[in-house]
Amino acid sequence: MSRGIKWDKQTKTATIVNNGQSAVLNFSGKAIEGSKNQIILPTEWIRLENGKSMINVNVLCYIFDPAADKLADKERDDWASKLSFLNISTEGIYSAVDGYLQVFLSYRPHG
Repeated sequence: MSRGIKWDKQTKTATIVNNGQSAVLNFSGKAIEGSKNQIILPTEWIRLENGKSMINVNVLCYIFDPAADKLADKERDDWASKLSFLNISTEGIYSAVDGYLQVFLSYRPHG
């Protein structure tokens, strides 16, 4: 699979694959090690709810918003580099009306 998302019920993991690399969401409750082309997302970033795998939108916004490139945060820069193969960008806009963070996610299929 060159691109897609798959669920493995044996290992209780969801995997996002793009161009030979993958991001793994581990819901097994056990520590796992990624292979050379796998990045294991921190469990604090993810949750499984009603059969749906989710990634915290605040984390996505912070890592992939080009405006955050101006911040001096090595951990953020490291994650942005590791996950760059996903080819996504985000834009977060705080709504003063309802108090929610509106996040717009863009996918660039060819990097």
